[in-house]
Amino acid sequence: PGTMGLYVPLACDGCGLFSIYTSVLGALKLKENGVYTGIHLNFGKNGLYYDPAKGLNSWEYYMQPITVADPEKCEKGVTCLPQTMHDYAAMAFDAEGSLSRKEAHSLIQKYFHIRPEIQQEVDDFVRNHFEGQGKIIGVHYRGTDKKSEAAELEYEKVFEKLERLLFERNQASSFKIFVASDEQKFVDAIKDRFPGRIITSNAERSTDGTPLHFGNKNPYQSGKEALIDALLLSRT
Repeated sequence: PGTMGLYVPLACDGCGLFSIYTSVLGALKLKENGVYTGIHLNFGKNGLYYDPAKGLNSWEYYMQPITVADPEKCEKGVTCLPQTMHDYAAMAFDAEGSLSRKEAHSLIQKYFHIRPEIQQEVDDFVRNHFEGQGKIIGVHYRGTDKKSEAAELEYEKVFEKLERLLFERNQASSFKIFVASDEQKFVDAIKDRFPGRIITSNAERSTDGTPLHFGNKNPYQSGKEALIDALLLSRT
């Protein structure tokens, strides 16, 4: 540390996409603070999103490369310290607990560059489904295994919050709701509550409570759908 780079070969095999991205933010924070002189990000075959058909390093399935160090030397372990699983957890929790939204945004803007074909899908969806629809309200409902980390949120509480928001802002006739959720039951329920108002992507959703990232779906497609839904939420 202080004179060494950090080689980041790990993407936790049991962690979802944004857990991985949070750990990367933690690594970048260390680099920006001068703890490491550079970062070389290469997940290799590690992580839930590794897809042999797409090649090594699932980070680059969705994002432009992050290399702020000499990759050849890093690969040989000459100038870079290898990340361990302990590092992974420490970096993720540090980023989550200590980075302000402003600091995290700054790191994302500097280092996280979405592949153009994915960005194009997002832009096309916005043009075809958001534009001309009035206000677009974004709703993210994380179901399945999230209840192991936080209290499960009743659907009715979400719906009541939406109704209060619409009433307070007098949006009764000029809005649509974009819903990002891993739980099909929630999507069905909100469509029943707000008929004709709901917009969703074509992402696969769990029908039996099994987390999507532990299912049998194509790994690349699973990560891509999660990222696109998050990017669409940012446009609401």
